[in-house]
Amino acid sequence: MVCSTTSSETRRGHGFTFVELLLAASVACVLLGSTASLLLYTARSFRGISNYVDMSAESRQALDRMSHEIRRSSRLIDFSTNSFTLEFQGQPLEFKYHPEKRTVTRRHQNVTTTLLTGCDEFLATVYQRNTVAGTFDQYPVATARTAKIIELSWICTRSIIDVASNTETVHSSKIVLRNQQ
Repeated sequence: MVCSTTSSETRRGHGFTFVELLLAASVACVLLGSTASLLLYTARSFRGISNYVDMSAESRQALDRMSHEIRRSSRLIDFSTNSFTLEFQGQPLEFKYHPEKRTVTRRHQNVTTTLLTGCDEFLATVYQRNTVAGTFDQYPVATARTAKIIELSWICTRSIIDVASNTETVHSSKIVLRNQQ
């Protein structure tokens, strides 16, 4: 007759106990949760950087085009806080902010081009040539005839997953009408 004893050491080598299985599953859940949150945070950061780069490039291109055309214009025809019209190459050239669409457009020879999108604020201020004594500021104008400098400033934003999280810094520039006498 053969007698054998069953010990707990031989049973352990064949599988996991329920407690060990629960412990391993909880550690795996914590690791997967940490990895998923890190992945989401990284994806959101990359999207934010991409938004910022796009907004910066769009603002820079709009400012380059506007300043180039303002400098080459012969005179200011009309202006308000959110639009102004110049005489450019013998034709009216209008830059206008549309708050309902959050865009800034350029209109010349009946062709309208969108220069900025996602624009929350836009301000066009017109100044005379003369500077205020003791400062670098100029006097504001009363009529388009005395205008020599146009100051443009705007703020654009974009959202990530319906949250406005990227704000482009204020772009502001004073541009001189070179050809205006």
